[in-house]
Amino acid sequence: MAAPAAAPAAVQQPAAASAQQQAEADEAFLRQFDLDTRFGPCTGITRLQRWERAAKLGLDPPPEVPAIVQRHGVDTTFNRDLFYQPY
Repeated sequence: MAAPAAAPAAVQQPAAASAQQQAEADEAFLRQFDLDTRFGPCTGITRLQRWERAAKLGLDPPPEVPAIVQRHGVDTTFNRDLFYQPY
């Protein structure tokens, strides 16, 4: 009996495409956090401020939020809520 054929190797994505895909996935996750009403209103405060408020109130916000925001930078759009409008 012949040995099973090896699975084809995964296609390597260019680093830039992979980074872009990760950024898009991170933003989608953060948008879901913005829309989750269990953690209170999201307008007028940063995502980190909202996450910290929810944690302080014992609401068990997703631990990924601070990590994602910090990975992309606190002073970036990743820390602004979905409804952010510059004045």
